[in-house]
Amino acid sequence: MRRFLLLLFVLHLTLTSHGQDFSTFTETNDPSNNDIRLTRMVLDSINGRLYVGSVNRLYKLTSDLETEEIEATGPRDDNPDCIPPDFVQCDSTLVSTNNINKILIIDTDNSQLITCGNVYRGSCETRNMDTLNLIEWYDRQVATTSTDGSTVAIIAHGPNNDNTGLGPNVLYVGRSGVPHEAKWIPLSSRLLPSNNNEVPFTILKNEGGEAGFVQVKKDFFEDNSDFNIDYIS
Repeated sequence: MRRFLLLLFVLHLTLTSHGQDFSTFTETNDPSNNDIRLTRMVLDSINGRLYVGSVNRLYKLTSDLETEEIEATGPRDDNPDCIPPDFVQCDSTLVSTNNINKILIIDTDNSQLITCGNVYRGSCETRNMDTLNLIEWYDRQVATTSTDGSTVAIIAHGPNNDNTGLGPNVLYVGRSGVPHEAKWIPLSSRLLPSNNNEVPFTILKNEGGEAGFVQVKKDFFEDNSDFNIDYIS
């Protein structure tokens, strides 16, 4: 499947059943992207709109797969050694980097999209569901920065269904690591923008101050430089 996706330059889906042709969707050719991949799709069950995350592109489609909106999400001038977004105190050279969509999910509580890529240290954005316009960018590492590494995420109930900030909904994330990453967090539960005005996408903490994450220290990679977790769902 991965090889199939890598070889796709233009995606052209045509389904035929009992002699009937269904709608098609063609990926936009972005000259800066030689490795077009449709990485994430999410369906808005209320009105049938389909959102598609690709490399340097985000799409909103109708239920008939007609393109309604296209938003450019990359490439971005980036360096994993630099702290985004201003890079003022960074001595490393910024390089034009393809932004591969790693997380695309509908935040129904706030009627917005959450989209995260591999650039800017795997940070996330919230976007308008109608226009795909950026609402806000958040300086929190959530997704993997690895080009081929996987990230999965769901929005589900938090530990408590009360007013402590740990419910009702939080973002659960599983992500691949990067060799020499000082603090690799493969599993975490994170606050959504609606959680009592707390900083969105920070790691959730319970009333005792215990953080909801699993961490693998840098020393682990000394003998496991190729170690990775390939999340499926």
